[in-house]
Amino acid sequence: MTQSSTAAMVALTSPPVRPSVAELLARLHSLPTPAIELGYLDPFVRVGERLHAATTIRDDDKQWLHALHRDLVAAWAERPTGLPNRAVHGDAWPGNIVRTAGGVLMMDLERFSVGPPEWDLASTAVRAKTTGAVSAR
Repeated sequence: MTQSSTAAMVALTSPPVRPSVAELLARLHSLPTPAIELGYLDPFVRVGERLHAATTIRDDDKQWLHALHRDLVAAWAERPTGLPNRAVHGDAWPGNIVRTAGGVLMMDLERFSVGPPEWDLASTAVRAKTTGAVSAR
């Protein structure tokens, strides 16, 4: 699948005001799952390799992070059943939305896949509840 065909698939008609991430995701998740091979969502893609390659983390911290990674992978495998699998963006947050002359598009499709639609709220939730969203106020 090419990036332009994927972008066309997630192109969304733009209302007069900038839609929220949740509104765009609701539109995306209402679409039928595409009949092309997208792969299944892997929320931990390359985490183990990145930890292994890290050179600025103390060994005891690295061991703790590897154990946490294993625990999270196990918890993901045992998560409760949620909504039916759909096409998911995989990294949906306001910085991955762009307005074009043709409408609003979701960018950064590296993790676009099939999976639980609830996952698409994770990036926004993390940014809203961590230092990723600290403001001057």
